[in-house]
Order: sequence, then C-alpha cells, then structure tokens
Amino acid sequence: MENSVVKLVGLFGSSFMVALSGALMPGPLTISAVERAMRYGAIAAVLVALGHSAIELPTTVVLAFGLHLANVKLLKVLIGIIGGSMIILMGISMLRTNIDSDSISVERKLDRHAQLSSISAGVISSLSNPYWSIWWLTVGASMIGISLNSGMLGVGTFYIGHILGDILWLALIGIAIERGVALLRGSTYKVLIRACGVFMVGFGCAFIFMALKMIAPSFAFLSP
Repeated sequence: MENSVVKLVGLFGSSFMVALSGALMPGPLTISAVERAMRYGAIAAVLVALGHSAIELPTTVVLAFGLHLANVKLLKVLIGIIGGSMIILMGISMLRTNIDSDSISVERKLDRHAQLSSISAGVISSLSNPYWSIWWLTVGASMIGISLNSGMLGVGTFYIGHILGDILWLALIGIAIERGVALLRGSTYKVLIRACGVFMVGFGCAFIFMALKMIAPSFAFLSP
C-alpha cells in the first residue's frame, strides 16, 4: 500500500514538472493566455488553461485505453524511447534558448462572452498547434504507458498533475500581467527555463532507461 502511494506521488510530481516545463516555453497556448490576460485580467488566463485541459481529458482517456488494449511490450518500449528522446530534445532546447520577455503590458474587462472565448482560445490554440499532437503521441503516450502500471488511478494521477502544471503557470502569467509584476522578465525567467531544461534532460534519460529495462530479460542470453 505504502509503495503504491509513493508511486502515485512520484507520478504526480513527474507529470506536474513535465507539464510545467513545457508550459514555460512560449507557444500558442502561452500567447493566448498573455493576450487574454492583457484584455480581461488574470482569470482569463486560467480559463485558457481550463480550455486546454478540457481537450486533453479525452486525449488522455483514448491513449490510455488504446495502450491498455494493445498491451504490446515492444510498442511500449518504442513509445518510451521516442518519448524519452523527445523530452531530452525539449530540455536541450530550453538550455539553448534565449528568450526576450521584457515587454508585457496591461488592459482589462470581463463578461460571459469573454469567459467563453477564453476557454475556446485554450481549445483552439491546442488543436491548431502541430507540436501538441506530436507531444501526446510521444511524451504523453510514454507517460501514460508508465502510469498504466498503477491502473486507471495512475492515469488519473498523471492527468491531474499534468493539467495543474499548465494551470499554475498560466495563472501566474495572468497575475503578473494584471498586477504589472516583473515575474516574467529578465534573468529570473531565463534561470527558471534552464533549470527546467536540466530536469527535462534527466527525466528523458530516465524514460529511456525504464523502456530498455522492460526488454532487458530478452537479452539475458548475451550475458557471460
């Protein structure tokens, strides 16, 4: 029982950090959150994150059931290696990136139409981003494959950790813009990006190691 709890906590933390690291990199979702927060305030950025989370729920369920039904070890190994490699490349990209985040301004107003349009912006910015699909078919599928070791509870833990990483970061962006705080400016943001880059590289290596470990018994005959 205790071992299961530790596994779930580790899965939650890993999912949260991978999602947070991805959210830190500027992309359509972040741009949508910034634009909405500038027009309507911090709550609009959270609504963008909720729209993003809503489209990721069926994605998580479909991938989980697909991998569960397939239950092919070689498929899981390939997904693990590809997903781990993608995470490493994301980490290296973060370490090499040079982000200029010194220009943010403010404006505001919110109503029901703005709320719905902010949620829609989260959905559209996700679906229209080709890298979103690639991420779920590689990194996301790999993480779901690991979470399936703890059953549907593991998949649920993965999903919650994943969406909280997105929601937290976009909420912070919204608050920073609304209050005019320099949270997203200068060296602080760059240090945060690079720290996450180091984490991503380490996590990607761990993914590949776990994938290879699944087929290690198959090569036992090579041992002296």
